[in-house]
Amino acid sequence: MKEKILICLYTVNVNEKLVLDMLKKIPKSVANWRHEILILINSSGETITKAADDSINNTRSLNVKILFNLQNLGYGGNQKLAFYYAIKHSFDFVLLLSGSGQYAPHQFEELVDILRKTNSQAVVGSRFLNKNSGVKNQMPIYKYLGIKTITFFQNLILGMKFSEFHSGFRVYRVKALAEIPYTFNSNGRQFDTEVLIQFQIRGFKIQEIPVSSYKGEVHPILDYIQYGLGGLLVAAKTLLH
Repeated sequence: MKEKILICLYTVNVNEKLVLDMLKKIPKSVANWRHEILILINSSGETITKAADDSINNTRSLNVKILFNLQNLGYGGNQKLAFYYAIKHSFDFVLLLSGSGQYAPHQFEELVDILRKTNSQAVVGSRFLNKNSGVKNQMPIYKYLGIKTITFFQNLILGMKFSEFHSGFRVYRVKALAEIPYTFNSNGRQFDTEVLIQFQIRGFKIQEIPVSSYKGEVHPILDYIQYGLGGLLVAAKTLLH
């Protein structure tokens, strides 16, 4: 693959096992890409053990780098750092995979190939496009209904047609990222929504494809309520703007 691709695995909290599990699921063919795998970890005083570090560096000859952030940059802050890194080092695509353990790295090639073969500026992996994916059974009912409800109202307010605004599995053209003011976005979980809105405003084409998913981290219901209200507020501000 001639394109230079940055694959970013980002975690808000240190989880050695999760990072290693994700690396093991990355397709072997990625080793033949012009690639770099950047693992962003908010260390907050913690470190990955030497055994895990050795395992990462010996994973199927993949080009892996680990970057420890001395302070918690947050969900959005980690992605800002990845975007900056991708722009500075002249990557063509940046593929983002949330460290929540919910997404299947074996679909890397599918997302990247769509970006290579179309004029889309972003491809988003949606857990909700395939009605037989079983995603409803992989998360608490309040999370499932919350995502569906928030996405419905965000689409209604913004005039968009996404099946899911809240996927942590997506790939962007780096040149497109350089044209949006992502540095002004939230450092929290609203970041993903804000980027999609910025792409929409800029007139960039965004494509969704169905992806497999697993059971991932579960947060208290109040966290999802706060996140949902924040997403609706972002949509409302955009409409007013």
